Amino acid sequence: MNTSKRCNRLWYRQPAGQWLEALPLGNGAMGAMLYGQVHAERIQLNADTLWSGMPLREPQAVGSGALETVRRLVLAEDDYAGADQEVKRFQGPFTQSYLPLGDLCLQFHHGEEVTGYSRDLDLETAAASVRYRVDGTEFARTAWVSEPQGVMALRLKASEP
Repeated sequence: MNTSKRCNRLWYRQPAGQWLEALPLGNGAMGAMLYGQVHAERIQLNADTLWSGMPLREPQAVGSGALETVRRLVLAEDDYAGADQEVKRFQGPFTQSYLPLGDLCLQFHHGEEVTGYSRDLDLETAAASVRYRVDGTEFARTAWVSEPQGVMALRLKASEP
């Protein structure tokens, strides 16, 4: 048994039920979260160009004691409201949040009785795969994000037409 290969792979026996359970893919500029659903796959997409708010014109002037002030307010004085106001003061009015691009939804019309389900993320190749059988037909999906080409690719396979 090759234990090193096992250590370089995250694997599951059921689809993800929530975002934190989905398999992450990305190249630093674009990314995706794959849930591994059998009949209705959901792939959440994002790109580093999607942010809320607007660009800051100039960085906020923050004194070296700003972090210490926040720590004191939270840890020594239990003043969470004061700490929140202090954070907002040095973050400025246009604090941005990273936003999702959208969802890619794929519908698969095959039988209901699923066996042999597995979902994994190969940490060496950065490819995520979903495999299962329905009525004797083996289905597989593999997805990855290419850094040089700047694309996400999804390969769909079935053992029978």
